[in-house]
Amino acid sequence: MRMNKIVATLWPVINNKGMLKQIDKFVDVYRINLSHANLSQTRWLIKDIRSIDDKKVFMLDTKWPEIRTTNDEIIVSKWDIIKIYSTKKEWFISLAYDFFQNIPKNVEISFNDKAVVWNVISNNWDFLEVEIIQSWKVWHNKTVNFIWYEIELDFLTEKDKKDIEFWIEENIALLAVSFVKKAEDIINFKKYLSEKYENCDMKIISKIETASALEDIENIIKVSDGIMIARWDLWANVDMIRLPKIQKDIIKLCNLSWKPVILATQVMSSMVSKPIPTRAEIDEIAYNIQNGVDALMLSDESAIWEYPVETLSMLNDVIQNYQHDVSDIKIEWEDIAKYTNDENEITDYILYSAKKTAYKLWVKYIIAPTSTWYTPWKISSLKPEIPVIAVTSSDKVFKYCNLMFWVKAHKIWESQFNYNELKRIMWEMLQLEYKWQIKWEDRILIVHSSIANNVTNMINGMEVIKFKDFK
Repeated sequence: MRMNKIVATLWPVINNKGMLKQIDKFVDVYRINLSHANLSQTRWLIKDIRSIDDKKVFMLDTKWPEIRTTNDEIIVSKWDIIKIYSTKKEWFISLAYDFFQNIPKNVEISFNDKAVVWNVISNNWDFLEVEIIQSWKVWHNKTVNFIWYEIELDFLTEKDKKDIEFWIEENIALLAVSFVKKAEDIINFKKYLSEKYENCDMKIISKIETASALEDIENIIKVSDGIMIARWDLWANVDMIRLPKIQKDIIKLCNLSWKPVILATQVMSSMVSKPIPTRAEIDEIAYNIQNGVDALMLSDESAIWEYPVETLSMLNDVIQNYQHDVSDIKIEWEDIAKYTNDENEITDYILYSAKKTAYKLWVKYIIAPTSTWYTPWKISSLKPEIPVIAVTSSDKVFKYCNLMFWVKAHKIWESQFNYNELKRIMWEMLQLEYKWQIKWEDRILIVHSSIANNVTNMINGMEVIKFKDFK
């Protein structure tokens, strides 16, 4: 098993099923970016992947509030003074932004992860006068950032609402929410979902890519189901020299808050155009694994389709070579106690103790029965070096586990969710899937929940037994 999970972005116009079969074995979660696709294309892509593996997990990344170019391809030269319009005009760069008139003088416009930065000289209501600092080719539908200027868009757009309907229809487990500024954005969004869609329990991943989000990061983590450090846009809003510390701090906060965290953007970007990564990319992947990241996400590396198989294979190899370095992460109860509450304190402490017990007794596997994803999620956040086997009857829980560090989920029927039946199922599953890795004398730790003692929504014990005694 690979401890850290891999999220791969797919270009929704791809219909190469042979290629999909080659990359599928490396991918835990497929991300589909609806900023670059229509729903019809996306529906066919999801259908193709599910025909390869009907249990595959998807994360939908809808457009959300952002500014993109609306012009056709245009080339500009260094030191030119050009006009950028609020409505599309032939031979001119144009942006789709309703609050165009509010863009201030001297703000900097950045493209392509700050590779290009231009300076706004003046705002003339229907056009900006801009000095070109670097020559560039500006494409259609490319994201534009204004450095140190927060865009003034409603958090939930009409396109987002249509995309969310699609998300519900296709039974997609995860939704990545872009440009979160404060915890209230997620609270209001979840309220919208609960009012619009009855019993909607899909998981919300907040993308951290604004300076405002950093100011409210602890509260955003608290109300989110997971966090993505979206460095592409974050670099445009913070001093890039500070970014390594910022991402390290966010990863630590997520671990202490028991939330999965994804590191995204430029993980192996050199492999967009060549079949091997740089030494610096390998170093950074290892560094972030050692810091406690749960998942690493590829963007252009897997979406542009130059070397997707080579990139995913290489990322898989790097993770497997460094994943055991999480043993250096020391999380004590005193560190995480402030992120729990009175209602969950007993459960949380027993799960914390379960990890400690598993280490002390040389346990081979931790088995976590769950109907709400709470148990494997909490153990995973403690970064155990012991595989966690989640057993659930919930389709949504099964899928969400694919984002969790060192967790492998197994689906059972709800009628099988009792203690004796669970032991029988685990006996059969361990023999079938782990027969070359497990021995008769190996110890297994089971975290008890309501299936053993009929206590609702509370983990109230654990049991360590040898594999031979399962039967």
